[in-house]
Amino acid sequence: MSSSGNRVKFCLDTPKDGHLGRITRFSGWCFSTRDTFLRGVVLSIRDQPFVLLLPTQRQDVAAAYPEYPVSVRAGFLGDLILPDCVALGETLPIKLTARFADGSEEHILAASFEVEEAAYPFLERKRSYQLTDVLEGVEETSIGADKPVVGVDTWNTHDIVLAGTSHFHSKADLPVVRILDSGPTHPYGTRALELIHDLPKQSLFLDLGSGIKSQNQLFENAIYLDAVHFANVDVVSSRARLPFKDKVFDLVISQAVFEHLPSPFQMAREVFRTLKPGGLVLIDTAFMQPLHGDPDHYFNMTSEGLRLVLEDFEILELGSQPYQHPSYGLKMQINAVLPFIKGGPWKERLINLLDELEKEGGRLDEDLGPFGRATLAAGVFAVGRRPRETSSPS
Repeated sequence: MSSSGNRVKFCLDTPKDGHLGRITRFSGWCFSTRDTFLRGVVLSIRDQPFVLLLPTQRQDVAAAYPEYPVSVRAGFLGDLILPDCVALGETLPIKLTARFADGSEEHILAASFEVEEAAYPFLERKRSYQLTDVLEGVEETSIGADKPVVGVDTWNTHDIVLAGTSHFHSKADLPVVRILDSGPTHPYGTRALELIHDLPKQSLFLDLGSGIKSQNQLFENAIYLDAVHFANVDVVSSRARLPFKDKVFDLVISQAVFEHLPSPFQMAREVFRTLKPGGLVLIDTAFMQPLHGDPDHYFNMTSEGLRLVLEDFEILELGSQPYQHPSYGLKMQINAVLPFIKGGPWKERLINLLDELEKEGGRLDEDLGPFGRATLAAGVFAVGRRPRETSSPS
C-alpha cells in the first residue's frame, strides 16, 4: 500500500496480504515534505491507539527522494500483538497516524485486516524466582495471560500483559513491541559478567534496559526489563518508577541505557530504592558517541557526571572499560555520518580512516595514554554500592 500527497509520502511494506496473525510486523516508510522528521507511527484499532511504531533509517528512500533530506529517517517498524479477545476470522479496522517532530500528525492509512489463526511464539526459560514476589502492586492472576476485557475498544494499553509479558506504561505512553526482531543486542561486558557470577545463590539481579539477550546470557536469577517488548524480556516498562518492590535486588546492571533516559537522576534513585542494602549497581553509558536515538537520546556523560548521577551510592569503580576506548567511539561516529555523505573527498577520507581504525584502533588507544583515553572515551562506567543500613544507637 502506498500513497503520496502534498504534505506526506507513505508506503506500507508489511503486512502485504491484509491478514493479521497474533503477532504481526508492521513496517514501511513515511516522511513529511515540510522538512520535519518522523517521530513515530501510532497504530490504532477501531480508533483506539494500540502500539507505537518507531522510526528507522531508510537509505533506499533517501536515494529515491534526494530532494527531501528528512527521507533518510522515513522508516518505521514494530509489531502488533493482538489480545485474546480478538477472534479468529474477525475483521479489524486499522489506522496508522504519523507523528512528526514539529508536533503535527497525519493519517496515512485506514484499512481492514482479517485475523488468521496463529500462536504466540512464547519463549520458555527457567527462572529461580516468582515474578509476582518482586513486582509492586500486581496480583498473581494478572501475570502470564491477557487480562479479561470486554473488547478491543476497552483494552487499556497502559496496564496489560502481551504474549505473557507484563507491561507498565503511563496513560500517555503506548507500548512499543519488537518481539520479532532478531538479536542479540547488549551483550554483557567482562565486568558485568564478573559481578553476575560473583552473586551468591538465591540472589536476584535486574538487567535494566536488557535489549535482546542470547541464550547463553539468559540467567535464571535475572529479571530482564526494557522499555521495548523484545524477545526474552520479562517486564516492559516506560514509567519513571520501576514496577518493583523496595530492596529486592542484589545487583542492577544497566548497559547503554542512561543516555536514553529523560531523567537519569530519577532512575538512579529508583535503582537505589530497589537494591538491597549492600547491593551493587553497574552502569555504563555514552560519552563521546554520536546521536543514536532509540527512540530518543538525551544525555552523554563524563565520568564525573556519572558520579553525580549516582550521588547516593558509594562509588567503588569509575572510568572506562576497554570496549569504551576512543577507537570504538571514533568508529561509531564515522559509521553514523557516512550514510549522510553522498560522495566526494570527505567520504573517501572517512572510509579510509574507518579502515585504519579497524586495523590499528588498539594502537591508537595505547598511544593516547590514560588521560588521552579518558578525554576521548566512547563511554564511561561506574560500579556503586548502596550503603548498608546501620542501626541507630539506643
